[in-house]
Amino acid sequence: MQRNLEQRSARPNRVLIVDDSDDATWALASLLQSCGHEVHVAHTGRRAIELAELLHPAVIFLDLAMPEMDGFETALRIRRRRWGREIVLCALTAFDTPEFRERSDEVGIEAAARLLA
Repeated sequence: MQRNLEQRSARPNRVLIVDDSDDATWALASLLQSCGHEVHVAHTGRRAIELAELLHPAVIFLDLAMPEMDGFETALRIRRRRWGREIVLCALTAFDTPEFRERSDEVGIEAAARLLA
């Protein structure tokens, strides 16, 4: 999996950021755009699924603590779709517990960007 991430980061990618926080979304989107990536944003899990189906991003950065549909459920629904099986899912989280890692593995989240709380 690490090699897959390295290969994808060597060229510009279509990226989807899913976070209910405008500030966090803006900061990450700005950084990724400055690296040449095509960035799209969703603020809910439902919208993320719609955009992922339409755009087929290479990578989705996914907030796990969203209202209504959390990042775990969003990831699970994406992974259940044929088009969602090859997308790299990266959790945006301040959590780093064995339970978090186990649940992430169960829903197909491959990496985590741990944020300072």
